[in-house]
Formats: sequence, C-alpha cells, structure tokens
Amino acid sequence: MIRFWPWAGGVVLLALLGLLAWLWFEAPYLVNPVAVSGSIQADTLPASTAVLMAAMLPVVMLAFLILALIVVVMAFAAFGNERRLLRILRRLESAERMPGGGLGRLRDGEWGA
Repeated sequence: MIRFWPWAGGVVLLALLGLLAWLWFEAPYLVNPVAVSGSIQADTLPASTAVLMAAMLPVVMLAFLILALIVVVMAFAAFGNERRLLRILRRLESAERMPGGGLGRLRDGEWGA
C-alpha cells in the first residue's frame, strides 16, 4: 500500500473534493453556512430542517472529535514505528563499520518477528 499511496491518496482527495462540490450544489444546507444563514434570515428554512440540524449537531461534533482522536493516535503509532525502524537502521549502519561486521545484540521485537 505504501508504494501506491500517492495515487490512492490522490484519488481519495479528488473523491472528497467531488463530494464537497456535489453537496454544495445539491444539498447546500449540509456544507454551505452562507445558504443556511440566508435561509434563516429570509425565514425560508423549514422548521423541521432546523430541528433536525439542531439534533444532529452534537452527533456530528462527537463524530468529528472521535475522528480527530483516531488520526492523532494513528500518527503516534506511525511516528513510533518510524523511530523504531530508524534505530534499527542506525544499528545496522554502525555494525557495518565494526571490524567483522557483527550486529551486536538486538532487543526482542526489533525485527518485527
């Protein structure tokens, strides 16, 4: 997946931008605060839509916060793996410079086995 991530990530970003554009024109109350504000000021926003928006706001905020938490946890895991792999690379590089090329003692789990 790492090898294909630039392409896969680009496709995902384009899909998200396409979704945003579609929602902007087809369901503006979901993504366009100016449209919502204009409807409220013009008193054309249906009461049922306002009630639904008020009820869904806490759900959406909780979902957003959970998503943000997951992203931060995944970043911690990714940086932890990177730090571990860089430590292994440093040991391997220093082992190549040693006479006899010995690897020394590696801790359990550093090779991912």
